[in-house]
Amino acid sequence: SPERHWANEQANEMSSIRRRYLASVATALPIAVWFNDEFYSIVRVKGSSMEPELIDGDVVLVRKADFFPGAQRQRDHEILSLAGKARVEGGRAEDDDNAARDALDRDRSRRQEERAGFPAFPIRGSWLPLWTCPPSVLPGEVCVFRSPSAFPPVLHMKRVVAIGGQRVRIPDRKGRGAVQTIPPYG
Repeated sequence: SPERHWANEQANEMSSIRRRYLASVATALPIAVWFNDEFYSIVRVKGSSMEPELIDGDVVLVRKADFFPGAQRQRDHEILSLAGKARVEGGRAEDDDNAARDALDRDRSRRQEERAGFPAFPIRGSWLPLWTCPPSVLPGEVCVFRSPSAFPPVLHMKRVVAIGGQRVRIPDRKGRGAVQTIPPYG
């Protein structure tokens, strides 16, 4: 009967669409898992130590691979210097104080990177930044790391308070502390 033939064609067409859909998913799934494992990861913020920028429970997409790390540092330095100039042109005293603080932070981070052996300003237009050392972690930056005691690996996100050569003192009970730099060979 023609109705039965039409119903069989409909069923074959639907199963063909399902097969194509499943084949697409089966092809894309390993690529998505590999991409997530190699390049990006999703991390949930735990705790209130990074407020107001990151609040407890926020979900952050983290880039694991740092392609051309030297070029990224160069762009960061350029952006920070432009931001400082824009604030100084604003004319307000508060902006001037913030710009001065930002300039001191930029100089301090540049000196720390130079002491650690990282080039502060890589050669532009070359492939050299591809083979430079990874960027140094500086105080105030947010860092993502694998928990050494958890299996399977769990990613944690924390703000860097101090690096080697600095001492942290916690003067009040709220946990707010000050970082004191220890002079080398002192």
